[in-house]
Amino acid sequence: MHEKSKLGSALDKVKITTLLIFLVSGILVSAGLFFLLNEVGQGIKSTFTISGVEPEINILDCLYFSVVTISSLGYGDYRPIGVGRILASLEVVYGLFFLAVIVSKLASERTSTITKLVYASDTQRRLLEFIESTKARNESMKEAIRNSDYFLVSEISLKNKTAFDIYKQFLEYHLQYGDIDSPWVMRQLSRLVKAVGDTVELANVIIGRMHTDTEIHQRIDNYLGKALILADYITKNYNSDRISNIRESIARQQEAFTKSIKACKEDFAKLRFTASVEITPSLLTRVMHSLPSRPWPPHVHKLVASELRIANSLAQRAITILMRAGHFPDPNSPPNP
Repeated sequence: MHEKSKLGSALDKVKITTLLIFLVSGILVSAGLFFLLNEVGQGIKSTFTISGVEPEINILDCLYFSVVTISSLGYGDYRPIGVGRILASLEVVYGLFFLAVIVSKLASERTSTITKLVYASDTQRRLLEFIESTKARNESMKEAIRNSDYFLVSEISLKNKTAFDIYKQFLEYHLQYGDIDSPWVMRQLSRLVKAVGDTVELANVIIGRMHTDTEIHQRIDNYLGKALILADYITKNYNSDRISNIRESIARQQEAFTKSIKACKEDFAKLRFTASVEITPSLLTRVMHSLPSRPWPPHVHKLVASELRIANSLAQRAITILMRAGHFPDPNSPPNP
């Protein structure tokens, strides 16, 4: 990354009003010096005469000459003489420097304003994307839980962990190098933390409604940890009671999940608080594709349950429904007359 010189860094800190004050001061001081030098015949003189007589130089003439000199206009109606030429040369350099700095700062501020608008627009877009993608994953997670889809729940849990890590890195970078401290950003961060909090609440729904194991518990625990780290970071850098309350809720949900896993002592069936799980069309389709051709081996429901990672009783219920629907007729039964 290109580093500015000390002079460049110092000029960046100076306000335009300060530069204008220095410029006007240079004009006034030079005009006063020209007027004083005129008293000893070393200031300025008129290039033209009136009826062969040189006009008398007054303070307004000196001020006028100082303005056209510092701006490098040089109309030619007055010219410096003697020591005045040295003063005029210094004033030209002085004027060129301050005018150049003022013009560059004006251009820089305009560019900076445009850049900030583009930056703010991109930041808003990214935050909205984070919020909407989190909500979309939450809806997908709810549907996966309803369908007892172990593998989809596991996949979404992994995506949550990665996403929450990306959110935190995004905020860290923009807090350090950018500007995301506007009221609009505060509102969007509240929405983001709320969406993350909804994701965390689903963790206990998963273990309460589905057949789970150590592998998926680990993935859930990973995304819960990332969610709490993200909430802690946002709470630390943004003073908001709403965000703080959601952060506390996330911490409680994570603690409840951890306690539940430890309390069951790997008898994960104890975690389920729902006695009967809905048999959805999606679950029936997956069970149908997992069943081998008839005749089936003994305890085929256990094979299906192991493959789909669902409860044995749930697999048995799904197979019974499929058989009643006529999807797997018994090859040994007599055909219908």
